[in-house]
Amino acid sequence: AVEPEDKLVVAPVSGEVTVLQPHAVGFKRADGLEVLLHMGIDTVSMNGEPFKLFVKVGDIISGGDKVAEVDWSEIKKAGFPLTTMVLITNSKDLLDDFSVDYGVSDHGESIGWAKSK
Repeated sequence: AVEPEDKLVVAPVSGEVTVLQPHAVGFKRADGLEVLLHMGIDTVSMNGEPFKLFVKVGDIISGGDKVAEVDWSEIKKAGFPLTTMVLITNSKDLLDDFSVDYGVSDHGESIGWAKSK
């Protein structure tokens, strides 16, 4: 998970956009790992208001590509955490190993890796 400080949200992985909700984007990597980017916690209840998406289902993107812009001040005002999670949704079936680098990072900078079986 990350604590965003900028309105720009970038793709955490390269792959195909497979799921699109105002507050969440799903990706499928070439190796089959499925990754969900969930912007904020409980933000589904905001009905898409603070989110502007730049991708659509079927798009092929690279890690670091612009995915969305978020007005985080609106999320704060609503009382929700800004914590943005990157989840591997089929880890039980395909994840072999992963690593996360903790600390401050910039857009498009690698902060970890995941290896499929």
